[in-house]
Amino acid sequence: KAEAAGRAIGAAVVISPAGPGGESADWNDHRRNVGQEQAVRDFKDREKIAMIELRVDREIERENEMIAEGLTPNDAIRDATRDMVEAEAQQISSPRAAQEAERIEAEMGM
Repeated sequence: KAEAAGRAIGAAVVISPAGPGGESADWNDHRRNVGQEQAVRDFKDREKIAMIELRVDREIERENEMIAEGLTPNDAIRDATRDMVEAEAQQISSPRAAQEAERIEAEMGM
């Protein structure tokens, strides 16, 4: 619900990792499972990922608006978005961030 609500208002959504056994967990549960320092690192990585996803969502929305107006999005716009995603993803050291960057690029057809 939180993710849908956040996306509906154009906000970045930072979802906590799943708990042991893949069960649903919030950030407090995650902190108890991995400790404060690791939970903070995980939050910061996921926050960066959420911000990248938000920017990509906005770019996709902008392209869709252009198409609806009869305009054709050009490769320069797509290239700029791809470059932004790659640059920001490189600043995140976690394997999860790299996986998310690859998934975002695949969604955008890059």
